[in-house]
Amino acid sequence: MNQQPYRSFKSIFLLVSFFFITILFFSNKGKADSLRELIPSYGVIKPKFVSTQVAIGNGIVHKIKYKLGDKARRGKILISIIERETIRNYRNTLKGTVAKIHVTPGAAISAGMPLITIVNSDKKYMEIAFSPDESNKVAKGLSVLSQTKKVKIGTINRLSPIVDPDTGTVLSFVDLKSYGRPYRIGEVLPIFIEGKVKKCQKVIPLKDLGLYTSGHKVNFIAGDKVCLEGKEP
Repeated sequence: MNQQPYRSFKSIFLLVSFFFITILFFSNKGKADSLRELIPSYGVIKPKFVSTQVAIGNGIVHKIKYKLGDKARRGKILISIIERETIRNYRNTLKGTVAKIHVTPGAAISAGMPLITIVNSDKKYMEIAFSPDESNKVAKGLSVLSQTKKVKIGTINRLSPIVDPDTGTVLSFVDLKSYGRPYRIGEVLPIFIEGKVKKCQKVIPLKDLGLYTSGHKVNFIAGDKVCLEGKEP
């Protein structure tokens, strides 16, 4: 029996297999040598709509119609102020919840003083404060992930162009997607901001970092992975 066709077929099969294995090896190697940077931070949940009634003139607080946490409809009287021989009523301009009462009955007030703050909690956003260096890595459109569940919860839609002179930080603002989870106003969430994909000499699990103490240095840490680069001689 002639074995030549069988040997030729076997040789071709081995050659094709080697070719695909080589491609797969270098493809996986390329993937292992790159990692998307995850910038850790914290975000604060804030309401999109807030209304604070401000005193128009001087007077004495007569009556406060609502308590902290009460629901208030638009057009309802929130507070009344005695001004000389008349009473001025301040009506609500935003449907929502009484978030803060700035005065007490009988207190003397002057023009410009805040009286009552109403918050509408139906729509919320996240505010993130970055250091000036961190802000250079952030841009509009980047995804924001939950550190705990590793899922996307929103997108950066605005970044302040200036550094806040009081806090020394740069603020960014995030449109939220709840993914079925309600957020509370004032809640602080640990988050990651997805950065750019960067090349690494080696990508390792964070738990194995102690095994690479010589010949490498940490470029950045992204969640449970580490991007290493070689040390210069």
